[in-house]
Amino acid sequence: MPKSISAVIEGKIDEIVVIRICQVKGLTLKKVLGKKGKGYIDKNLHYLNIAARNSNWIVIRDLDHDADCPAALRHILLPNPSHLMLFRIANRAVESWLLSDLRAFARYFQVPVREMSEDPDSIDDPKRQVIGLCSKSRSDQIVTGMTPRPGSGGIVGKSYNPKMMDYALNHWDPEEAAQHSDSLSRCLNRLDQI
Repeated sequence: MPKSISAVIEGKIDEIVVIRICQVKGLTLKKVLGKKGKGYIDKNLHYLNIAARNSNWIVIRDLDHDADCPAALRHILLPNPSHLMLFRIANRAVESWLLSDLRAFARYFQVPVREMSEDPDSIDDPKRQVIGLCSKSRSDQIVTGMTPRPGSGGIVGKSYNPKMMDYALNHWDPEEAAQHSDSLSRCLNRLDQI
């Protein structure tokens, strides 16, 4: 019987990432909470940690610029995790994990793999990196859908979430991506211990 886990995440893309990670690790995802940003996670982390005394929980939160490194933020937000709590912080955002499968990302978004970083965890703003790469896509549909319309004031294009979610669910290989992301590698290794 597969082991089960519940998840708390920041947003829609993160939900697909956790679904895909659970698929790869052979875990049954019981429920997904959150999708209300990191403020929701930070506010409810204490209660989630109590729930993790009796069942497996994974919480995935972006580091952003809230601390110098994931370990420092983890110590601030959850210094004493319950034994069934897996609190993982993507360095700097979950997009860095998605960028870490270099060949799949380049193929899906039709961008040159040579333009991609071999160390996505070191990228200061992974979402901006995704947009920058997509602006160089060979596909006009990717360029217009993923990048913000000029003058719109938006950060991303209208197709950003649907495209990233499709990529994450159907093309992204977490185990391949872990070769280029230490924070994702640690997450997968920790899930092996469940």
